[in-house]
Amino acid sequence: MSQQITKKRQYIKGVKPEAMKEYDGVSFSRVRKLTMSVMLTIILRCSPMGLQIRLDDYYEEIGASEAVVSKQAMSKARGKLDPEIVQGSFKITV
Repeated sequence: MSQQITKKRQYIKGVKPEAMKEYDGVSFSRVRKLTMSVMLTIILRCSPMGLQIRLDDYYEEIGASEAVVSKQAMSKARGKLDPEIVQGSFKITV
């Protein structure tokens, strides 16, 4: 496994909701099917497919087909995510 993938995985595991500038105290604080780390993993996976297909593929790969989330849930959660967290991951790539 490349160092870049290892660094990205460590970055995603290390990101906490408290790190968000606009953290409102409730976003990503409860245990849900779509955690912050799962959402970041799905966002950072490059795929030309539609969002629902990417979600289905991700959950199929991890063997949790019953835990699939809708694209509406993903879009709503993505709206609460601080863009600087995603930019931080892209900086690792560069």
